[in-house]
Amino acid sequence: MAYLTINGKLASPALSRPCAYGYKVGKYGLTVGVPKKNTTEISRINLAIDQAIREKWGENPPACVRRPLKDGDSPYSPDAKLAGCYYLEIYGKYQPFIFDQHGEHTCVFDEKLNGRMCPCTCMLVIKAYDVNGGVGVTCYPKGVMINEGGAWIDNTVYPIEDLLKSIEAKFTY
Repeated sequence: MAYLTINGKLASPALSRPCAYGYKVGKYGLTVGVPKKNTTEISRINLAIDQAIREKWGENPPACVRRPLKDGDSPYSPDAKLAGCYYLEIYGKYQPFIFDQHGEHTCVFDEKLNGRMCPCTCMLVIKAYDVNGGVGVTCYPKGVMINEGGAWIDNTVYPIEDLLKSIEAKFTY
């Protein structure tokens, strides 16, 4: 299992209530697009995926492991706005912690974003699985920081891990 914080574009959120997300029913989820030109972020995601694979299967993983990083230019992309990006579909049964751009815990409603893609920082849990003959890697949302203004504040990774530690002391799963 690997933990990763990434900057990307938030699309298709289901953060305030569980719903049918992709083919998953009753899940909280979001899609995060990372521009293809951001090779540093893409490399970090691939390294975390590789780490999860090594932890699960060692140096001899199965031949065809499903990887969660997908191409936004594919005809199977869930949103045309993801063109020019790689994307992760992230979903889980627990609601992620949601922060605004100032680091304040918030309950943002999905309708407020109204289909817009806006910059976000996500903390993910990346885990390999082997269930009913299917092998792959999946992502669970742990926390999401949303910049509703629609523009990057700066180009750094926000200290979402510190925010999560302070909030988790108040809430338990």
